[in-house]
Amino acid sequence: MNYPDLSKRWKLMIVSVFYNREWMVEASVRSVVEQLEDDQLVVLVDDGSSDGTQQALKAWEADNVHVITYPNIGFVAAINAAIRLYRSDFIAIHGSGDLSLKGRFRKQQNFLMNNPAYDVVGCSSVFHNLYSGRRYEKNVVFTGDARKRLLKKNIFHHGEVMYTRNMYEKTGGYRGFFRYAQDYDLWCRASCEGFKFHVLPELLYERKVAVPQSVSGTPEKVILQQYYSAFAAYCHEARMSGFQDPLDEYGPVIALRVPPPKRLKKKLWRECIKFIVQGDSVAALRICKELLVLGGIGEIFARFLALNLRRLPDPTTKAVRLAVRVAGVYHDES
Repeated sequence: MNYPDLSKRWKLMIVSVFYNREWMVEASVRSVVEQLEDDQLVVLVDDGSSDGTQQALKAWEADNVHVITYPNIGFVAAINAAIRLYRSDFIAIHGSGDLSLKGRFRKQQNFLMNNPAYDVVGCSSVFHNLYSGRRYEKNVVFTGDARKRLLKKNIFHHGEVMYTRNMYEKTGGYRGFFRYAQDYDLWCRASCEGFKFHVLPELLYERKVAVPQSVSGTPEKVILQQYYSAFAAYCHEARMSGFQDPLDEYGPVIALRVPPPKRLKKKLWRECIKFIVQGDSVAALRICKELLVLGGIGEIFARFLALNLRRLPDPTTKAVRLAVRVAGVYHDES
């Protein structure tokens, strides 16, 4: 096997980090490799998997498909190390297990090449919930200065994005502090440095959600992701107000001194509802417990759920009934 020349400069580098997803490798990697052009390289990273992920990835090795193995150093360290190992004009992310639909890389690369004022480009996506089987599209319309938009929420999910090497290097890449929401933090910092964003309207990506042990499929990881996201927004707001980035100025300890924002409750409620809708009562209850830690479940919303219990199918009814009882605002009259 002749690995790619590390001195070569590729037009596009596509990077995907896998951890214990052997069963998703075949379809996910195929969706990328089948689109590769001569000036495009895909780097598949195995972050110390304990199943057969590494062997499944190595089956795809070729002159423009490189497999790297790290000893479980974590997603952020792994993706930073992989990106810095190669030279390229553009960098695309592909979520492990996801599908990049036909034409994705060419269309995003063409946009960045033909619109040099922009440095980050996403696309419309279809979300496939593996727990419930539900599929739905996410179509975000955005172009230009993203600073204000990012104060409220992320514009992209990580896997859909392609960006310039220039943006990555000038911002310093992903920050190791952010175990989750590292992409949101990167977009916030990039927007403050004047980099512009765009979302292609075409449906070019399929994201798998509620994957076992993934962030979206594990309530504890969902909770941590929301806390990290809230802190990224806090740092972003400070920068926009003319202050130095709090994480850079004070270090990680500052995260312990920042009170959770009110909108964190709303975001956790949305995550709770997602688990309720897909029928995962255990995960929904775990989110509800975290809401209690933050100051309790909102009484108005809890009463609304209580009034609609009989309209919801089991196990949804059981999850909501238990969560609202734990909050102490629901009284079963039956």
